[in-house]
Amino acid sequence: MTTLLFLFSLNKYYGALGLAVIAFVMLRSKISEQKLYRMNMLFFFGFLALCLMKIIVWYGAQYSAWSANEQSIYLLPPHQPIQYFFSYVWFRFARPEIMNIGVALFFFLIFFLLQRV
Repeated sequence: MTTLLFLFSLNKYYGALGLAVIAFVMLRSKISEQKLYRMNMLFFFGFLALCLMKIIVWYGAQYSAWSANEQSIYLLPPHQPIQYFFSYVWFRFARPEIMNIGVALFFFLIFFLLQRV
């Protein structure tokens, strides 16, 4: 589990690496517009899936960490409502990732619309 969490903590570097690969392919080869579009979509959806998997793994890791400790087990049901756990993990792990994706989509739409003009 620790190795998986370490790999997910590196996902901020995957974006830069993917962009570098796409830029290198664009500059070095005569690739068609259609193939470039497919590469960009594959990269985007792969990165989105990686971010969502990271959120799911962090939910499970936090639950197992709290259930393993004899003091923090009182933060889980039946001692606390399950909403307490979900809200904690939402604000700690999921919300920053989803906000990053939302801001990225917002800027993508702005640049896409400006390119059309």
